Amino acid sequence: MNRRKSKQIKKKAHSLMYQWLHTLVSEEDAKEITKENFKDFFPTLEKYIYHERNLRLSSFTERWFIQNIKKKLKYINLNKIELRDIV
Repeated sequence: MNRRKSKQIKKKAHSLMYQWLHTLVSEEDAKEITKENFKDFFPTLEKYIYHERNLRLSSFTERWFIQNIKKKLKYINLNKIELRDIV
């Protein structure tokens, strides 16, 4: 995968994370969240967890969104991927 495509995927992951965060909070709190500061509202989780003697990727992290977008790229165009396709 070239650099241009990976930048597009990362930008799409950020927009999906932003949308997902808005579904979790109330409307008053959603007004405080902008595209510049939405990462501050995510907890600082470890990217990987140890489960049943295996190292697994934690869900709903930036890396998790990127991986799920890459899986969907086989079937759906990047511009048509929505939050409901990922979550």
